[in-house]
Amino acid sequence: MPIDDLLFQQSPILRDKTLKNYPSAEPDSGQFSTVLPQVGLDGPARDLLQRLLQVKPAQRLRTLRALKNIAFYKGYSFDDVKDRQVNAKQLLPEIPEKLEDDFEGFDESFVTQL
Repeated sequence: MPIDDLLFQQSPILRDKTLKNYPSAEPDSGQFSTVLPQVGLDGPARDLLQRLLQVKPAQRLRTLRALKNIAFYKGYSFDDVKDRQVNAKQLLPEIPEKLEDDFEGFDESFVTQL
């Protein structure tokens, strides 16, 4: 699962379905935008994404040592991962069970069909 899916809980394709809002991301432009959305990102998460998305590979976050030293992973035990004491399921947020009010605001005729 891509890291921005974990941080935003939504794929970037679903957030915006067109490239017209990202003209600098078009293949022929030769450059990519480094602007990240303001919603849902704290400072450490923003820093992690900006380091991973660097256009120039030499400036990109690419080693485990560098990853261990950024704020996003402060307090994270890489030794536990190495020793296989942590599994991926523990890292993902829990998805709450479906609640009746999940459909609040929907037309009643639609909700009763479910």
